[in-house]
Amino acid sequence: MPAGSGESTQAYRVDIAANTGKIALRLLGGAAAFLILAQVLRGTSYDGFSTGVFYLGAIFLGALAIRSLPSRAPALSLGSDGISIRRDLCAIRHLSWAQIMSFEMKSSMGNTFLVIHVGDANALIAQCGLISRWIMGQSQAMFGSPVRIPVAWLKCDRNWLWQKTNELLAASRASQRSPESNR
Repeated sequence: MPAGSGESTQAYRVDIAANTGKIALRLLGGAAAFLILAQVLRGTSYDGFSTGVFYLGAIFLGALAIRSLPSRAPALSLGSDGISIRRDLCAIRHLSWAQIMSFEMKSSMGNTFLVIHVGDANALIAQCGLISRWIMGQSQAMFGSPVRIPVAWLKCDRNWLWQKTNELLAASRASQRSPESNR
């Protein structure tokens, strides 16, 4: 991947920028959908609580969209110590290569996700707050792992991402075996 495509390389580290335009567009689209649903419910017998819930959902998604725009930090960093993930993409900020078992690309509802299979999913989920635990539990049920990253939200090609993550995982495993074989 050329550096102009949102990714820069340093020794043992690859930073991948967030596709902030897509992130904001999807979140604002969700907020607009909530506002439309709230307006539809306004004139029905379901008015009141459900309308308020949709307005709160719209505010929440709008705030997430605004929060995601100013961040210049990489969305994903692949390094010799593991994978660092920006907070608005996943509840887990860092996974060491030792925690990662494998990667998988899965599609759901028109989105492609990089699913990161981890050794002890329950321990990882237990580290998070209540909402994050629920979201990660849903991810565990749908994808077989609590950690998934929407590929469309990254400024990189999904095939390149697949190749690079597996390459770095293999290199990490090889370096773990090397010191043991010298004994």
